[in-house]
Amino acid sequence: MAVYRNGLLFLTTSCSVVKPTLERILEATTAIVKQTLYVSLDPNHIQNMGRKNNQILIPNTKSLQSTFNIVYSKAFQLQNSLDVRVLLSDAKVFQTSWKLHQACEVLITDYPGYKERDFMEYVKQRFSNGLNIRIEHLANINCDLSECIEETKQEEEEMLLTQKKVYEHTVMGGTFDRLHAGHKILLTEACLRTKCRLTIGVTCGPMIKNKVLKELIEPVNTRIEKLLEFLQDVDPCIEYNLQPITDPYGPSTVLPELQCIVTSEETKQGGEKVNDVRHSLGLSVLDQHVISIVPDIVQNETEEGKVSSSNTRKRLLGKLLRPPTHKPHLPVLPYVIGLTGGTASGKSRICQRLEKLGAAVINCDKLGHETYAQGQQAYKKIVEEFGAVVLNENGDINRQALGLIVFADRHKLQKLNNIVWPAIATLFKQKIIESAAGGHRVVVLDAAVLLEAGWTEVVHEIWVSIIPLEESIKRVMERDGLSKEAATQRLNSQLTNEERVAKANILFCSYWDYEITFMQVKRAWNDLQLRIDSYLHNSEHNECKL
Repeated sequence: MAVYRNGLLFLTTSCSVVKPTLERILEATTAIVKQTLYVSLDPNHIQNMGRKNNQILIPNTKSLQSTFNIVYSKAFQLQNSLDVRVLLSDAKVFQTSWKLHQACEVLITDYPGYKERDFMEYVKQRFSNGLNIRIEHLANINCDLSECIEETKQEEEEMLLTQKKVYEHTVMGGTFDRLHAGHKILLTEACLRTKCRLTIGVTCGPMIKNKVLKELIEPVNTRIEKLLEFLQDVDPCIEYNLQPITDPYGPSTVLPELQCIVTSEETKQGGEKVNDVRHSLGLSVLDQHVISIVPDIVQNETEEGKVSSSNTRKRLLGKLLRPPTHKPHLPVLPYVIGLTGGTASGKSRICQRLEKLGAAVINCDKLGHETYAQGQQAYKKIVEEFGAVVLNENGDINRQALGLIVFADRHKLQKLNNIVWPAIATLFKQKIIESAAGGHRVVVLDAAVLLEAGWTEVVHEIWVSIIPLEESIKRVMERDGLSKEAATQRLNSQLTNEERVAKANILFCSYWDYEITFMQVKRAWNDLQLRIDSYLHNSEHNECKL
């Protein structure tokens, strides 16, 4: 069966008929659409064919909202990487021609007459970017809906009695990092409640500093751009006012024209505080509509029980964040991984696990110790630069004493680095050659200063381990017996987590139990073997062509 990047699921039966079958429909659809899936409910398509005005809309009811919720939550359970977008305008204003951001390659429908000329023309007219689109019936992709029950008159009457209240101006807020099913359900409710303008505050700066894996939160401009694309796809009929916010209220306590605020159960109290502030400022109190949290049925012990951005970020650990930079000067084998991270970030345990999996590990810190040994060129230069005060009674360099000097003065730290880093590089390059001769396919360069020293040109990929700064301080204090001030000073002299993550191909976080970290490492290792096999295959193929 063919697989498509983007597709449109075009359902022509009413909500009460579609609802019981949605799981089967989505199982079949998500098996063949892998990137973006648009969903359109159009039960009135027969009546609307050929009409230029007075088209029949879908009743904007609680039943419609619950249908949309099922689509998002079920699709997330089946394929959480699929970007699902349910088109809303037929519940508000009939959209004669949709201009979707993603061009669809296939339209999947439940309409029996999907090959009829009138139907095909209707589809082409409504979705102008799909003129040459392939049309498939659900039955053709192993989804038989012949047992669907017909809706009852009672259900129709119930739907009409639950029409949603709609407002001219609505407001909401959130981080909206890597849009997921929970976000989309919340945004759908806000769109269905809005007639003219939807204002959204997107948190950034101090509002995200305590978020889990905040280093993986996308830049606010990127989040706003993706949010706007989603909104313009699902409901192009209203105006969107998206603003970065650095406080809990943003525009919600400033704009007098606002009438409604949409929140989740989790942020309900925040909505109530907005109204307290508005009341104190003499502004109208907003109607509040609260949306239920979407449960996440696949979470592990470190994840939240709801669908959330933090769960999404945690699931990125051990996965390829960005493709490796092609470095033609490096041979495919041995494949060299540069593992880096701040002090006490868990690199040693990660290296131990990688070694058990079959990698050769080169510890640059130990090589640094060798360069400090008496008789080495680096030893002589260090004593010349910093004096006998950094020596023990036996003449060896006292690394703790040296550390107290250089970590308090960036200029002195740079002088030390200029002495030690070239000496370490000479040693690890020889070790890489020896590891390859020993038959190792993968070599891990355990280097805390990989990025600072400019050693990235000798590695194929950069793997980074991080933990929150507060945890780093705690670990350094316990491990090295330092005061909080001294531990903080040492960590502040290093690159930040954000700076390292910006360069990472693979990211680990050792904040949780070791087994959680090891799961990340195993995932990264398994995927790495597939990448290396692919590189070797391509290399052999290119040699054959030559």
